[in-house]
Amino acid sequence: MATAEGKAALRLFLARLLKLLQWLVRLCTGGYLLFLVLLWALFRYCGEHNLTLAFVLYLPPAGWALPLLVIVPVVLVFDWESLVLVAAIVALIAWGFLGLRSYGPRTAAATTPVLTVLTFNRGESKGSLEPFKNRIKPDVMVLQDANNRAERYSKAPGYEEFQYGDEVGEFVIASRFPVTSKELISDGPVAVAGRFTVNWQGREVVIYSMHLPTPRHALNALTHGAFLWGILGVGGSWAGKRQSDESWWEGQISHARALLRRAEAETLPCLLVGDSNAPAQGYVHYLMTRRFVDSHEVAGSGTGMSFPGATHNPLSLGGPWLRIDKLLASPQWQPLWNLAEPDRPSQHRSVAASFALPAK
Repeated sequence: MATAEGKAALRLFLARLLKLLQWLVRLCTGGYLLFLVLLWALFRYCGEHNLTLAFVLYLPPAGWALPLLVIVPVVLVFDWESLVLVAAIVALIAWGFLGLRSYGPRTAAATTPVLTVLTFNRGESKGSLEPFKNRIKPDVMVLQDANNRAERYSKAPGYEEFQYGDEVGEFVIASRFPVTSKELISDGPVAVAGRFTVNWQGREVVIYSMHLPTPRHALNALTHGAFLWGILGVGGSWAGKRQSDESWWEGQISHARALLRRAEAETLPCLLVGDSNAPAQGYVHYLMTRRFVDSHEVAGSGTGMSFPGATHNPLSLGGPWLRIDKLLASPQWQPLWNLAEPDRPSQHRSVAASFALPAK
């Protein structure tokens, strides 16, 4: 009898232990899901305002999937019902952090004109842009970090389709249609965009070629633990250093606001394209997409990532991990597709999109 009672007690203990483990697994899995949701919201609505968030924004987003290497085996052993939470984590990482989209190309009405635009930051360019350009067949190419290259593109073999072109500062445009005006847009001493007007099929449209300042030096300043100041705070002799670091990021937000104020005031159909130097999960990108439509987010395929073009980082599988080169459209346009260049070891990869412009 004692043996039977002992076995019953052991079974009861094991059942309670299993329940406890299941509860702990669900708590940890659900807690990680809640953490990712909170982090996504903080990135979007605070982002570059905070030193810690600004630094983490530029890390490979696939890193948020690493805890799944532990979570999934534990779930399979102890609590299959938590697979629902795992699926939610995977979906959030794919959609919210990696920016994965699968819309595919859309079509416009036969009578609706369609404009195809390619953007490329050619700084530290490697390899030829021509294969992707020939595949996309853009009507307009918009280039950043391309000082004094407008005439070169107009005469370069393989680019004969672009009969028109112009440049202002580092910004170059090559077009199948007449370029009727140009203007350098600055915020204080910082040039943030070139504004071009194109006479497209008898209708004027405005294209901004943007290039916000690179955060490379600001990110380097946050290494060796300084990025933790955003959550830990710091005073004394270090307070001035922290304020200096924060001022750069606030300046970046100010540059973005200045550019947007100008672009949002346009009455003509307007495209805002180029190197934003702002990750798609962050606050600067949120500012840009309050009034402009991100063609990748509504018509993209894949992750749309374009920087860095080649890397040895295992979390990015040797390819880009940031979507900072973008094509944004004012509400008059209807994005049809968005595609990032699939392969080239350049610092930036080019990105292209097509936009339909219905009648007024």
